[in-house]
Amino acid sequence: MAHQGRLIKRAFRTPEGRFQIHSERQNACNFNAARPTRLTLVKLGSGTYVVFNVQDCIHICSYGHTDKGPLCSISFNLAPSGPLMLPTCHAHASARDGFDLLVGLSTGDVVVASVQAQLQAVTNNKLVSQLHFNSDSSVDATRVVGVEWVPHTNGDLFVAAHSSGSVYTYSKGSVSGTGGGHFNAKTNGNLAPVSTLIACQKGLNAMALSPDGSRIATAGRDGVVRVHDLGNGALLTGFRTYYGNPLSCTWSNDGQYIAAGGEDDLVSVFGMEEQRVVAWGEGHGSWVSAVSFDPWATRQNEGEPAGAPSTSSSAEVDMDTATEGTRPASAGTSYRLGSVGQDCQLCLWDLVVPPQRHRLAHASSAGQDLNSRALQPPARQEPARRGWDSSSVREGSPKLLAKLSSSLHRDSSTSTHHRSDSSSSSCLPPEIVPATPRKRMHFIPAIAAIRCATEPASDLLFTHDALFTACHGGSVRAWERLTPLPPPPPAAADEAHRPDPGTEPPPQKMQERQKGPL
Repeated sequence: MAHQGRLIKRAFRTPEGRFQIHSERQNACNFNAARPTRLTLVKLGSGTYVVFNVQDCIHICSYGHTDKGPLCSISFNLAPSGPLMLPTCHAHASARDGFDLLVGLSTGDVVVASVQAQLQAVTNNKLVSQLHFNSDSSVDATRVVGVEWVPHTNGDLFVAAHSSGSVYTYSKGSVSGTGGGHFNAKTNGNLAPVSTLIACQKGLNAMALSPDGSRIATAGRDGVVRVHDLGNGALLTGFRTYYGNPLSCTWSNDGQYIAAGGEDDLVSVFGMEEQRVVAWGEGHGSWVSAVSFDPWATRQNEGEPAGAPSTSSSAEVDMDTATEGTRPASAGTSYRLGSVGQDCQLCLWDLVVPPQRHRLAHASSAGQDLNSRALQPPARQEPARRGWDSSSVREGSPKLLAKLSSSLHRDSSTSTHHRSDSSSSSCLPPEIVPATPRKRMHFIPAIAAIRCATEPASDLLFTHDALFTACHGGSVRAWERLTPLPPPPPAAADEAHRPDPGTEPPPQKMQERQKGPL
């Protein structure tokens, strides 16, 4: 392991500055594609923490001390008998009742816990209090492939996607009320979801909620990435990947783009307004395990003077194949995208969307036979964070709950939008964009491609001053940004998950955290 560790790149450069390894946490687990190590950032009034899973445990570490012993390690296999319970995914968001950590398990269970309660517990190797969903597998017995809190619901609504292809929306309010209460002990029971969406009958590998929580993207095992309306389950749009199945998907911080990576070794970027894949990232030598946008490196670029040489290695989004490569990648919005793969590689890309994007997108979509009324409803012209009525969301989301409940009890004859998988492009519904031939793909070069792990990489996490990577062997590495970056735009996805005003500690550099006590 020590010899392999020297093969890892210790530093790399991006247009805005350098990254270098700040800390490494080594583990020695055997590779298992069904047990990926995932990363979650937790922000509390008491500090900032990184949560990650290794085998049957969830570890909570101080933000600047991921190489040290964890502050808390929660085991999910303390019972002497029963099925093997492995955490497969997790998510955090500020919750009014303090129960803010979602954990999806390989048995189909979803556990809701309190990070603060775990850190303060005398015995921190087991859950001191929790809320258990699907504990008897009556809802779905397949593994959970993704969990996320629905933004702007005060930690009440959350979504769980299963490998069976179903996505369930749950409400804590059905058990804990509208807020203010605390779970003092383990709560079991058959807590039914308020909504069920059959996204893909062949199964799911991943899912991601849009920044405003109104749409959900799913990576299906039929090779299709779909976007559904979370409220009514309607299929809005989607695309087929070039080859194989997508393994991961994510939204840009403004909700305009979806990135997906998978078995074709590519990262595909789909434009919600363009209604097609606008760029492909090529640089991995094996399956892409995870993709993520970096909101801190997403910027509005001002155009360079005419004739000035380009100083950036970013690539412009292909808005019109007839003019591909004829416009300089200077002005417009620059999106930073990162990915990790089973080739142990970390790749970074910069995508520049030109200012004329909206005009070209409308012209392109007008020439295509797409259901624009379903794909581009007027409500989506609003900023990403205002997808729902904010007054109803802040008061416990009664309107959203009613909408979700009505979709749950909808007659089966009207549920064709929920069952949109297909085995061939010829059978794809009109909302799904077919795969693009390779000779027509617009490839963008990676601005950085480095070896980041000794085992197949499984996840990455961007923060304001660092980049965290994890691998299937359970190792976690923190790469520090040596050049400070300004805060991301207000529409960043992170904004939807911020703690209440006044509870979030001011940002600190990693060196400052490293000096502090554990």
